[in-house]
Amino acid sequence: MHKNLKFRSDDGLEIRFFLRGNRIIIEGDSATGKTYVWKQLNAQNAENVYPICYENIKNNNSYEAIIKFIAQKKEMIIVIDQANDVFQLRPDFIPFIDCDENNQYILFGRDLEIDYNLSEIATLEIKDNQATLNYKYPDIVR
Repeated sequence: MHKNLKFRSDDGLEIRFFLRGNRIIIEGDSATGKTYVWKQLNAQNAENVYPICYENIKNNNSYEAIIKFIAQKKEMIIVIDQANDVFQLRPDFIPFIDCDENNQYILFGRDLEIDYNLSEIATLEIKDNQATLNYKYPDIVR
């Protein structure tokens, strides 16, 4: 599954992500723009993008509603900020994501120590008011 995620935020940042595979892990240190880009995606209210962060899943009822919502969707792009914290609080979210072949996941985190099958690993680059992904490994034929 390859898709492009392209839009311009209200403050002029152009997000141009070429998404490879069902799970894209975007790693990076603090203050590299991960949460900033997540907030821009969240503000877009795009029909096929579903942003999640740590605050969304702290409450058990909210977490269960999120899981139920995602399970009913196809071809959504689920964007998870603070993935390290999300998975520490909800480790059962990892196998749920790993088994979901209907949607794509973008996971923002710092050195995520999770083992996903055929995950793509990238870093975020923000330059000249454009946000793009730099993949760690070359594209493979699936």
